[in-house]
Amino acid sequence: MGNIMEDEIDRDIDGVPKARLSNRDSIILGIVLIIFAIVAYLIFL
Repeated sequence: MGNIMEDEIDRDIDGVPKARLSNRDSIILGIVLIIFAIVAYLIFL
């Protein structure tokens, strides 16, 4: 069981399962990046 989970994590880190990155995941990633950019802008303002 542990080996299977480790393999999944390794594949996620390597970015091999590109098909798994659905539109919802990319949208969430974009929102997180936008929020991070706004926070960084306010901090360094």
